[in-house]
Amino acid sequence: MGLSLVSVTTSASSQLLYSGAATNEEKSSTSNYVAVNHDNTIIAAAFSKEVILFHASNYSIIDTLEFQRDVHDIEFSPNGSLLAITTVGVSVSEFVDSVIIYDVSEKQILPLKERANSVRSSISWTPDNNFLAVANFQNGVNLIEVDTMEVVTEYSNEHQSDVTCIAFSNNGQFVISGDKDGIVNLWNFDGTFSGKSFSLQGEITGCGFNSQDQRISATSIEGDISTWTVTGNLLHEKNVNRAMGLQWSNTLDILYVLEYSNEPRLIYLDGSTFNELSSIYFIHKALDFDLNLLSNGVLSNIYVATDTNHVSNYAQPTPREGFGESGADLDGDNIPDSIDNDDDGDSFLDNWDFNCPEEITDCERNPDVNNIRNINLRINKNTLIIEDTYTFGLSSSAEIRNLTRRAIISDQQVSYEESNLFENAVCKNMDTDNVIQSWRDNLELSVGQVVNGSLECIVISGLSFSGTFDPEGIKFTMRVVFDVIPNATLPIDLAINEQISFSDSSITHLVENHPIFVSIEDNAENNENQIWWKNEGSILLTFSEDEEVAKSLKLYNFVTDKTNLSVIVIIICGLLFVIIRRRNKITIDLDDDDDVEELDYEEDEDVYNKLPVDVNRPEPIISEERYLEHDDDSEELQFIKSEDTPVSRRAFVLDEEEKVPQIRRRSGKMDRNKHGPIMSTKRKRLGGDEQTSSMKPVNVRPVKKGLKTRKVKIDTTEIDDDSISWELD
Repeated sequence: MGLSLVSVTTSASSQLLYSGAATNEEKSSTSNYVAVNHDNTIIAAAFSKEVILFHASNYSIIDTLEFQRDVHDIEFSPNGSLLAITTVGVSVSEFVDSVIIYDVSEKQILPLKERANSVRSSISWTPDNNFLAVANFQNGVNLIEVDTMEVVTEYSNEHQSDVTCIAFSNNGQFVISGDKDGIVNLWNFDGTFSGKSFSLQGEITGCGFNSQDQRISATSIEGDISTWTVTGNLLHEKNVNRAMGLQWSNTLDILYVLEYSNEPRLIYLDGSTFNELSSIYFIHKALDFDLNLLSNGVLSNIYVATDTNHVSNYAQPTPREGFGESGADLDGDNIPDSIDNDDDGDSFLDNWDFNCPEEITDCERNPDVNNIRNINLRINKNTLIIEDTYTFGLSSSAEIRNLTRRAIISDQQVSYEESNLFENAVCKNMDTDNVIQSWRDNLELSVGQVVNGSLECIVISGLSFSGTFDPEGIKFTMRVVFDVIPNATLPIDLAINEQISFSDSSITHLVENHPIFVSIEDNAENNENQIWWKNEGSILLTFSEDEEVAKSLKLYNFVTDKTNLSVIVIIICGLLFVIIRRRNKITIDLDDDDDVEELDYEEDEDVYNKLPVDVNRPEPIISEERYLEHDDDSEELQFIKSEDTPVSRRAFVLDEEEKVPQIRRRSGKMDRNKHGPIMSTKRKRLGGDEQTSSMKPVNVRPVKKGLKTRKVKIDTTEIDDDSISWELD
C-alpha cells in the first residue's frame, strides 16, 4: 500500500480536468508529438515510427501511418485538410522523402515529398495553407510550396547552429526562427533578414507571434521566457523549470507555456504583464502539446504527448450518456438503470458484478461497501476530519497507471514519485475553495459550527508499486479538515444535509459518486456505519463520549464543587491530626521503657556473658600526687557507653527472635567506692571482695607518660649447675 500526502495551495484552477486518453494499443511505443485540427475533431499523435489519427470524441482510431524512420514533428494545416509530417532525414540527395503531406479527407499520403533537416525541428504553415516552412541542412529554413513540394525561398546565413523553431505571423508577413544556441531571428516573408535578432539561454524550444502580431515570444530549454516588440525592444521575461514550448491565444492576450519538470504543467500568462493567471497540472510527463481554442479565445481542450503509448486529453467534464433522462435510478447518479452499466455504483460493471454473498443473486443491485464512495468522519479534540474516498474502476485504474509510469517497458510498476505526481496534479487542479465551502455549507452540529478548512489528497492504494492490470482499483482520498468552535464537547450530533458531488471540478467525474458508505470514529469505539442512498435525504450521526473520559469528568465535577471540597479538606486535616498524635504517643512510651537499669549479675551471669560488651583498655588513673591507688588484684577498667538520646534510640524491634532478654533489677543495699558502682561489679566479676573499705592502698612507682617500657618475664625455677654440660661442640 502506497501512501503519500500533498498539501494544496489556493492558486487559481483552470477548470480543465483529465478526461481520458487516446491509446496506441497495438504497440508499446512512446508518444512524442501531438496535433489537433482546427475544429477539434481529429487528434494526430506520433509514436516513434507511426502516426495515428484518432476521433477526438471517443478516441477511436481513424488511420495508422507507418514509416521507416522516426517521426520528428506533425502539424495540421490551418483549415485541417492536410497533415504535414517530418521524419529523420539524411544529407544525401537521393533521400528526399523526409517531408510528407497526408490528405486527411482521402486518408492517403500525397506522392510529392521534400527534404528537411535530420534533427528535430518544428513545422509552420502559412495562414493561407499554401506554404510550409521546415528547417534545412544549412542552418536555415526552407519555404515549400505545398502543391508542387518545391522550395521557393530560403532563410539562411544568420544561424550558426541547427534551427529548432519556426513560426509565421498571423498575417503571413513575417517569419521567426530559433536555433540551438538560443538565437531568435526575425525574417520578412520574401526571405530577407529584418536585422532584428534576440537571445535566450539555451536551445529554443518554442516561438510565436501574439494575435495582433505586435509581440514576439520565445522559450528555451533552460526555462527562459521572453517577449519583445517586432521593433526589437524587450518587454517581459520570466523563468520557469524548463520550458518545452509555447502557444498564443488566437484572440485573447494570453500566452500558454508548457513547463517540463517534476511537476509538469501548462501555465497561463497574461501577455501584457507576464503575471501567472492559472495553470493546469498533468498526472504524467509532458513532451509536446497542442490546444483547441474556441472562437472567443477560451481554451476548451489540451492534448499532451505523455512519453507512454497514450496521448492524454484535459477538458471540462461532460455529462455521461443518459444523464438526466427519466427512469429508475438505484444509485442516484441521474442515469437510468436501463442505460447505466453500473447500477449500484461500486465500480464493477453490471455484467461482471459477482462480488456479493452467495445468498444474493442480484449482485448488480447490492453494492460492495469496499468499492463504493466511502466517507469517514471523526472528531479529534477541536477538529473535524472528513476523509472522502473514491475507488476507480479497473479500466480507469489501468489507464492511470500507464499514464503515470515513466518507463513503460523497463519499469513495470508505478514508483512512489510517480504516484506523488498523480496526487499533486489531481489536488492542484481542483477548485479547492469550492470543495471546502460545499462541505461547510452541508454540515450542521448540535453544538457549535465548523470554520476555516484545508484540503489534502492521498492515494490510499492501487497506484504505488502496482502493475498495470492489478485487480485492485486505485483508491483516492480527499481529506478535509475543519476547526470546530466553540470547543467540541461530546456527545455531539452531526448532520450532513445532502450528498455532495465534486465531479464537475475534480477527477472524481471518472468515478461513481453514489451511493456512499458512511462511517464515524469516536473515543467510545462506537463505530457507526451505514450505506447512505441519495434518495434518503440528510443523514444524522452521533459522536459518543468516551466512558473513561466521562468518569474523569464526573470526578472532576465532584472535586471542584465547593461543599465537597470543604468536606475533603476537613477529612484530610483530621487524618493528619490522628497520625501525628499516634506517632507522639509511641515516642513517649518508648522513652519510659529505655531507663538504665542495674544488672544483677549474680542471678543472671549467664545472660551477661551472652551480651555483647565493648571493652576498651583504659588509660592509667593518676592522682594529683601521681600515685595510683588500686587493689592487690589486677583491675580492668571499662567505660559505660553514653546513653542514647530519645531521638536516636531504637524504639522497638518487630522480629521476636531479636528481642533482648529482660534483665531484673538488682535488689538490696550495695556499697559504692569512689569509682562508682561499676568498680564493685568488676571486682565481683574478677573474684574480688565487696568490702572495698578494708583494702589498703599500695604505693607504686610513678611512670612518666610517653616513656617506652619493656615487659620482662621472671622465671623463679631453680637451676642445678651439675646438670649443665659445659663442653664445647
